[in-house]
Amino acid sequence: IDHMNQDHPDAIALYAQKLCKNSKENGQWLISGIDPDGIDLFNKDSVERVNFDKTLNGSNEIRSALVGLVQMARKPHE
Repeated sequence: IDHMNQDHPDAIALYAQKLCKNSKENGQWLISGIDPDGIDLFNKDSVERVNFDKTLNGSNEIRSALVGLVQMARKPHE
């Protein structure tokens, strides 16, 4: 969580804005929790949840899922 919040704030903002369709751009989105089923995001008074496609086992699977979510968020919506 610390690594994502410190080194990848742009990815976290994409999760919230594109995957959760939260248009709030003021302030900084942070990850407040990660579990095998998804991640919890917050930005002051806004809270969002991004669920993984399946329950994950271990940090390597979670890391891969987070990378996949960024790639999905960056794709142009058709």
